[in-house]
Amino acid sequence: MAWDPHVQLNFPPTDARWHVALVGNDGVTWGSTNFTLSQQDGANIAAIFAAEERQAELNVGGGAQTYITRYPKAFQTGIVIGDKKYMASTAENGALYGRKGADGVCVLRLSGGTGFVVATHDAGLHPILLNQHLGEFIDYLKKMGY
Repeated sequence: MAWDPHVQLNFPPTDARWHVALVGNDGVTWGSTNFTLSQQDGANIAAIFAAEERQAELNVGGGAQTYITRYPKAFQTGIVIGDKKYMASTAENGALYGRKGADGVCVLRLSGGTGFVVATHDAGLHPILLNQHLGEFIDYLKKMGY
């Protein structure tokens, strides 16, 4: 399956405020728009997800025990893409978020665990807009079995 058309449909390459890549756990980019993620950077992000820790949440009300999956390595290494190192602000439950000044990064793990979507944005784009588009794209990928 060619990924570039699906990525570009959701993140038009004419809008240079965001940069999106669909990446496998081996670090290889399956599809992208507006930037190239090196295989080493992709593998480093996959390593953040691989070093997960599960923590039980406080069980109030006697319901079933729930867990939070955290990625402490993101806070130790940051999220590095090219020559830019984003400081992690959130790293749990299949999502990594980071900032470098007014620029940001969002990494969402695919539900099947086969890879992840990396998206960066510059100061000209509000992160909520990027997250909305990413959410729609992830929903599409889930419907396709990823």
